[in-house]
Amino acid sequence: MARYGLNRCRDCGNKLRRTKYIRTTPTYCPDCTQKVNPSARGIYKQMQANPTTPAPDEMWFEDDPRAVKEIEYGRVIKRATTVNSSTTLGDVFE
Repeated sequence: MARYGLNRCRDCGNKLRRTKYIRTTPTYCPDCTQKVNPSARGIYKQMQANPTTPAPDEMWFEDDPRAVKEIEYGRVIKRATTVNSSTTLGDVFE
């Protein structure tokens, strides 16, 4: 591994694209990223092509049947259920 500035690939030394932030650690270029661990990349591609479905005994969470029919129209606003109030020491001793 050759030593280059942070604006170059840590493996091959090619210039990296410009960014808005300052790089603090050396990084790989897109070409070297694919070469870092090709076996893991192949496994990931296989998993994307053949997604697994959980078995019936693994499905422990079921939605409420009423929620399936529920339709939320427009904007949903969630408000706090409690009201925060502050007291001063003077209010406590009166």
